[in-house]
Amino acid sequence: MKRLLLFFSVLGLIGCKTYPTVKYGFIVKGDDRYISVEDQVSITVDSVFLSEESWKTDRPPLKASKLTRKQSKILNQLGYPKDNYKVVFTNTDQSSYELICLTNIDPIQQNETTKLFNPHNLNTEEKGKMKIYYEQKHYNNNDVLHIIVPVNETIFNEKFITLVYIGKTDESSFLALKDIALKNAENYQTYGYSYFPMKNNTNCDGTNDINYYNYTIPESITKNKQHIIIKALDENANRRLAYYTLINPGQTLGAFKICPGEFTIEYLSLEGEILKSEKVIIQ
Repeated sequence: MKRLLLFFSVLGLIGCKTYPTVKYGFIVKGDDRYISVEDQVSITVDSVFLSEESWKTDRPPLKASKLTRKQSKILNQLGYPKDNYKVVFTNTDQSSYELICLTNIDPIQQNETTKLFNPHNLNTEEKGKMKIYYEQKHYNNNDVLHIIVPVNETIFNEKFITLVYIGKTDESSFLALKDIALKNAENYQTYGYSYFPMKNNTNCDGTNDINYYNYTIPESITKNKQHIIIKALDENANRRLAYYTLINPGQTLGAFKICPGEFTIEYLSLEGEILKSEKVIIQ
């Protein structure tokens, strides 16, 4: 009897295998890119899918979350093997749609059985140096937009970013997702890999006005030895994002350019939790 129970327990675990998630990812309000620290990629999402409403909860609107059973089933129907693809992010807000981003874990390996989704069976759209693959599907009353951005198609170095939109679709939503895919294609296929975990909106009236803000990260934060974010919000511009950057474990000091004014400096976890906040005046 015990052996039978063990057999069904193992069988259940095999049947419940899901897509792994990327570690250490984040998005900052005021920047339209999701940053994957583990894979060192930046994925442009655009304000179309990042409304002001989506930021009004305790959770960031995009996060590397475990997929629902429905989402896993759709990805399986599309043809993505669970052992070589991982979830970069999904949308967390209560929208009328679901947005999933995937990337392959490994390229094709010589003398191995690494499986990759073959994008060449999909429609192709090219615009200058940019290229994407796409298709529209319908599964169990779900409209599905499926788009692939090739980051590197060189054999044994393959890297792809997949965007999957689930929900009622119309021409505008399809064009919006294709536009996002083309922006990412431009980043990778025209400019090369795009990993810049920072943004500086400094735009002073004169170059002589630019200052450096030097900071020391409190020991109460550094002792946890985790990735954190430091950001500056401009209090004279409705708390507009003026600057942010990723701080790696072990880093204790830093500096960044900023214009004169009143700012709120925040230290945050990658999940968006404020660890410390203080007002500063830059003169």
